Amino acid sequence: MFADVRCLTWAAQDLPPASFRIAGIHPRALFPMAADDRVGVAVCTHRDRKTPVYAVLPAVLVARVANELPMNA
Repeated sequence: MFADVRCLTWAAQDLPPASFRIAGIHPRALFPMAADDRVGVAVCTHRDRKTPVYAVLPAVLVARVANELPMNA
């Protein structure tokens, strides 16, 4: 998950062509989906162009977040 379009663009420029796909999903849908698959989520932002920073949320925390989301919000 990327903090903003700038971070997504920079990450895409650093990766080999055709090694990734871009899709949009609302966090209220992402966290329950990740929790169902029992996977973590990494949030990427950048301090500057050359310094990506990742906040890694382990699967147990993703499940907790998904369970705390209000229904139909």
